Amino acid sequence: MFTPQKSTLLCLALLIPLFLSAQRDDGFSSFANMPRKVKVNRWVSPVVGDFVSIPESHATDEQLRSWGYKDKIFQYETMLDNPEDESSVAVYRWTMPNCREFILLAEHEHTDAQLESWGYTDKKLMFYAWKTKLNSSYVPVSRWVNALPQGNTCRDYTLSVTATELSDAQLTSW
Repeated sequence: MFTPQKSTLLCLALLIPLFLSAQRDDGFSSFANMPRKVKVNRWVSPVVGDFVSIPESHATDEQLRSWGYKDKIFQYETMLDNPEDESSVAVYRWTMPNCREFILLAEHEHTDAQLESWGYTDKKLMFYAWKTKLNSSYVPVSRWVNALPQGNTCRDYTLSVTATELSDAQLTSW
């Protein structure tokens, strides 16, 4: 199902208690300065027939189902707002050429000019993540090439998997 081509995408927060540590003088948690969060789910794509990671801010479940996506599985929760920290990175959605599916790429993995020269379009900011594992509440997310055969116009890095979801051995055996 998947090729053994894998690259680490970025590290994302899976546990949110870190965001709840700010305390006001009156002892109550301060939610005013908390970054907004977004859940990212894995769906089976009607286009590539394989998993794609889709932030909930991208479309509603009803919309995704009406477009043919199925089998939603929660993957991780991360920041919708920029934490303004050198350890963070913006993650963008780019539409894949020839296929009308998309991939998630961290900022500076490739230049915009390079992606556009390969035919990618419609760059859109999706969320922010951390470049490094800050503590045990964070888990690496790796991107895999989907299982479509070499030469298929939709063959690309559509699958993003956290280190706790599926093992490399499972993915390569598929």
